[in-house]
Amino acid sequence: NLLIGLESGQVASLHRRFIDPRRPNGKPSKTEMMEGLMTYHAVLPNIPHTMVTVNGSVMGLETIHATSAVIESTSLVVSKGIDMFFARVTPSKTFDLLAADFNRPMLLMLLFGLTAALVATKGM
Repeated sequence: NLLIGLESGQVASLHRRFIDPRRPNGKPSKTEMMEGLMTYHAVLPNIPHTMVTVNGSVMGLETIHATSAVIESTSLVVSKGIDMFFARVTPSKTFDLLAADFNRPMLLMLLFGLTAALVATKGM
């Protein structure tokens, strides 16, 4: 994703499909649709749920710094101006995190069961 600083002081995260130079002017063909190409529009969309700064803004926005986090699906973004704003951004959602309701005891029982079956069948 591309991070864009707006004049309003907000930071938007725009998917690369919106700025792909291969976007067709008319309706995309089937092969273009399979590639994920969208129809070209002269103005980039302002999608509210893609705002990194959510409902706030950074007064006098000057710089945006982004870096990777320990978790592969997460980036850390700092926006600086007169104000400062920090956010964790997950453009591909948190695909590498376990859900809060993940059944860890079942996973442990499964691992112990497979280990016991491996040990029991090793002597055969």
